[in-house]
Amino acid sequence: MITNLDSAYHLCQLTYPLLKESGNARSIVFNSSVASLTSIGSGTIYAACKQFIFRLRLIANLESVNEVLSRTPIQRIAETDDVS
Repeated sequence: MITNLDSAYHLCQLTYPLLKESGNARSIVFNSSVASLTSIGSGTIYAACKQFIFRLRLIANLESVNEVLSRTPIQRIAETDDVS
């Protein structure tokens, strides 16, 4: 379990600054599974590890939202009134 969790976390932590420095940072791709969302008989540890990866993606995305907004001309995320 440590291998699955630590490797995803540390790889993300180590590569993000390099991607950012390159000026061409687009994305870090994680491979998860439907087992993170529902029981498919794959085992508790496997499902827990995949849920960790799924959540890591969401949290990392939220942590970088200010950087994205700083490059967005409107400086905020659109509201429903903006598009209707």
